[in-house]
Amino acid sequence: MVRRKADSAEDVARITKEWAKEKIQARIKKNRPRVRALIKYELFQAIYECPEMNSLRSGKLKWDFGLDYDPSMAISEAASNAFITRYKTDGAVNIFEFRIDIQPISFLNILSLPEAVQITEKGQELPWLEWLLTYGSTVAVIDGYGVKYNNGGRSGGAQMVKGYNFGRPFMVDPLYSGTPTDNFITRAISSHKDRIIEAAWTIVQI
Repeated sequence: MVRRKADSAEDVARITKEWAKEKIQARIKKNRPRVRALIKYELFQAIYECPEMNSLRSGKLKWDFGLDYDPSMAISEAASNAFITRYKTDGAVNIFEFRIDIQPISFLNILSLPEAVQITEKGQELPWLEWLLTYGSTVAVIDGYGVKYNNGGRSGGAQMVKGYNFGRPFMVDPLYSGTPTDNFITRAISSHKDRIIEAAWTIVQI
């Protein structure tokens, strides 16, 4: 009687891992478009509903920058499109791993939007979005004018008045200001990271 030698534990583990890897790769290929749409939705909601976008729609940031339009939709759309999801099925520890790279540090996809610049009543370009994203508490304008909050101006909530408030230099409100590594985009993503990760995980679901 000839007895067949049983597979070693290492062989069983290897075969099981290869089988699982093939299954996961097939699901990634099948589900990638759907999952990308889910991640984009979560990113868009996170950014569109953040305090800074609310203020740009109808609050202090709109008045401070003198905006006569709503830029929140265009900004949220551009930022939520700027991500790359990388899936890995041969990790040293885990069979399946993923990484999401969101929003290039250059912000070119956002700062190149027409909405990123406001044309003042004097015909000058005001790069308000760059100030909001990167200036932090740095003074943006020193021109002897101060922001007077009223029902006037192009924004309908404030206007620049010469000498008002002693011509205090203008800077972005610290409640909303940002730097290249800490701004309304990074804060919005951080506050919704669990939902974004949950969306990414669904790639391996049937």
